[in-house]
Amino acid sequence: ILESEARSLPHIVAMPLSWHDAKPLLENMNGPVAPKNWQGGLPITYRLTGAVQAHVKVQMDNSIQPYYVVEGRIRGAQFLDEWVVLGNHHDAWEYGGVDPSSGTASMMELTRVMGNMLKEGTRPKRTLVFCSWDGEEIALTGSTEWGEQFGDELRKKLIAYINVDSSASGPNFEGGAVGSLAPMLVEATKSIADPGGTSLHDAWQKWTASQRDSKAASAVTDATLVNTRIGSGSDHTVFLNFLGRPVITLQFDGPYGVYHSLYDDYY
Repeated sequence: ILESEARSLPHIVAMPLSWHDAKPLLENMNGPVAPKNWQGGLPITYRLTGAVQAHVKVQMDNSIQPYYVVEGRIRGAQFLDEWVVLGNHHDAWEYGGVDPSSGTASMMELTRVMGNMLKEGTRPKRTLVFCSWDGEEIALTGSTEWGEQFGDELRKKLIAYINVDSSASGPNFEGGAVGSLAPMLVEATKSIADPGGTSLHDAWQKWTASQRDSKAASAVTDATLVNTRIGSGSDHTVFLNFLGRPVITLQFDGPYGVYHSLYDDYY
């Protein structure tokens, strides 16, 4: 389709700015001064509005480029036509230390272990499909195209999609699942050890209670522990919102101040 024919293409150019580039625009605003509790962290006086003139030149590459979705499968020993799909994207805004490479590291380790088990003669009951998506940062394109291309088959065979993405930016486990899979996720965490010395379940419960301002971890029950309001924002979207299949999202969260920035690197 031609750019001029694309009905979904935005006509207002949006350009992300670093604080360094935004600073001269903000400090030259001439409107009323913002209240004290609205003042930000830059060494300027924050104002509610104000006219600032700037010449912005935006250069974009709108050429068509290929996407690469890398896929591996292990056929199920008993339920060949029941699929569990595990996925994460491999494209990033910048270096992608946490988003998405922490998820890729954990997913690759799982594929290595499952591959070794297969060589030793251990095959899972259901078919496992591992997918490394491209184009997640641009409208979830890789996973969406894959889900649409194999939509008829996935509606019949996909029993669960597990998403990892930014899987490790701290010690605090956050699990999300549709209602039908939430009890299974809770049960699984009870048999997994947390590095803090308790079960993953207990650490998860304690952390969740602190986030909800609960006085005790016991105030958060197994019935309310899992985030079932999953929404969008990652590659599970096509499977949940378009195909209507069950999904689980997994991550260990923490103080992560470099999301989508040049500083999202290994160090």
